[in-house]
Amino acid sequence: MMKKIGSFWIELKAPSAPARDSTRLLGKEGLSPAQQNWFLRARLHGARAFILVRDDQRNVYFIPAKHADYINDMTAAQLAAVSIADSLSAIPEIIEGYRE
Repeated sequence: MMKKIGSFWIELKAPSAPARDSTRLLGKEGLSPAQQNWFLRARLHGARAFILVRDDQRNVYFIPAKHADYINDMTAAQLAAVSIADSLSAIPEIIEGYRE
């Protein structure tokens, strides 16, 4: 049985994993300035908003909106450090209890 967890927003990004660990994972495929601004406004209004990144190697990073301003410049290791889930199955429970 599914629980009601209220409203939330998720932006999906599906980049190719870079060859080098020191290369940004999202880079040009990341959030546009308009998307970054949307996340800022959403946070100011108390919305639960996230960026879900799943690369072509099936690595999952579930990033809270507070990291939207600099997510494009992060390596996979940096994304992993701020990710609040590392599997798709963990996300519903995290959303339910998440408060920034």
